[in-house]
Amino acid sequence: MKLWSSLAASAALVLAASSVAAPALAAPNDSAAQGASTSKKTTTDSGGAGAFKVPGAIGKQWKELRGTDADLGQPRAEQECGLRADACMQQFENGTLVWTPENGRVLTIRGALHQRWTDEKAQDGDFGYPLADEECTDSGCGQVFEGGQIHYTHGKETFTVRAPIIEAYGRSGDAAGPLGRPIAEASCDLADGGCFQTFEKGSIYYTPKTQSWFVKGPIGEKWGDGNWEHGELGFPAGDTFCRLKDEGCFQTYQNGSIYWTKGHGAIKVGGPIGDHWGKENWEHGWLGFPTGDEGASDKGNWQTFQGGNLYKPKDKDVMAVRGDILARWGETGYENGDLGWPLTGEFCELRDGGCANQFENGSIYWTEKTGAQVVRGAIRDVWASKGWEKSYLGYPTAAEDCSIGGEKDACFQTFQYGSVYWSRETGAFPVSGQVMKGWAAEGYETGKLGFPVSDLHFEMRDGNKVFFQEFEHGFVEYTQGNDPSVVMK
Repeated sequence: MKLWSSLAASAALVLAASSVAAPALAAPNDSAAQGASTSKKTTTDSGGAGAFKVPGAIGKQWKELRGTDADLGQPRAEQECGLRADACMQQFENGTLVWTPENGRVLTIRGALHQRWTDEKAQDGDFGYPLADEECTDSGCGQVFEGGQIHYTHGKETFTVRAPIIEAYGRSGDAAGPLGRPIAEASCDLADGGCFQTFEKGSIYYTPKTQSWFVKGPIGEKWGDGNWEHGELGFPAGDTFCRLKDEGCFQTYQNGSIYWTKGHGAIKVGGPIGDHWGKENWEHGWLGFPTGDEGASDKGNWQTFQGGNLYKPKDKDVMAVRGDILARWGETGYENGDLGWPLTGEFCELRDGGCANQFENGSIYWTEKTGAQVVRGAIRDVWASKGWEKSYLGYPTAAEDCSIGGEKDACFQTFQYGSVYWSRETGAFPVSGQVMKGWAAEGYETGKLGFPVSDLHFEMRDGNKVFFQEFEHGFVEYTQGNDPSVVMK
């Protein structure tokens, strides 16, 4: 069937034409040129008997249809001309033939479509004249008129499609498109002055504010699961569109969107998280398609995507966590684990190409060389006080290890150029360089020196700068260029 949009201009011209009776038209009634047909006796609409002429273009079309599946039978009235828009029309036993100057040809209305057109007051009703012949498929037939379309589906009633639903139906491809034929009349008792109509494979929704849009497939089902227009998304604000990358589809609504992919199905995206995703170039950006619906807790909302996760803590902006940092955070239990919710999005351009995220109860720092490592508690505080990754310790290279200290509650963590040791009794202190060398020779924390209890210091002795660090039971000291020595208390 021709698209409704392609016939809109023709309909406008026909509707605008003069309704005053016109002179006899040469084209449809020129019997000298085309010859006139006279029917055998038949019964007229008034119940009497008589013979009716079928002249001109209408007569020619009637002859061509006789003996075919579209045979209209005998005429039931005289041909009428000078109708609205200078049209000519004649009724037959099984339908009506119509000629208008705008179409320039005779069109046939018959069968169930003709019956519905007649019930709608024929050319004087809302539908007016036909703009095309009926077109049929395996499922049924339909026909386009000035005021809309009439469809018949095999085994069902006839249904009409008219403004304001018709605009979206035309964009979808009419009956030949993905919606198929109507299976109910439009209903216009929705909120906000809205209307909807159901079709074989989808629906069309309209409001004066949003206009008319078609909804179909898994996206339509997802919207329905969310209570249709009564849900969070509201009415559709665009057609279902399916030419995204990876064969994806999406549809926009008043308050968000639904995206569909083969691997993840239909997913709803909206609110601040949807806005942030849009700023990252939607599915074309590093986040890719959504992989799960938005989740919520008393602390905020989150949503997973192909390339990472977005988090929206209450009273804070949306934050991104991705890659190896996301994987390491996941090992701790995500937002429900020890680290808690993110306090920052991922920030990069750190030393050596590093990236990091800060969380409620710690941090995760990453470089290609060191991987993603969690830093937290007193060890993190000490590292931060020294200047984070810019300090002489560099980046963390392993997770915190709390298996040391024997009966003591103690932990340590290694960094690129040293370590930070902590125990409940002594606190947290970094150990590096020559001091680490001397302390290691004595057995680290399990040796005679025990845990560190101070930072590295220096003092001048005999004009030389002497570096030293205090431990539970002694000191490690050295001068520049010399091996360290141990001094017990």
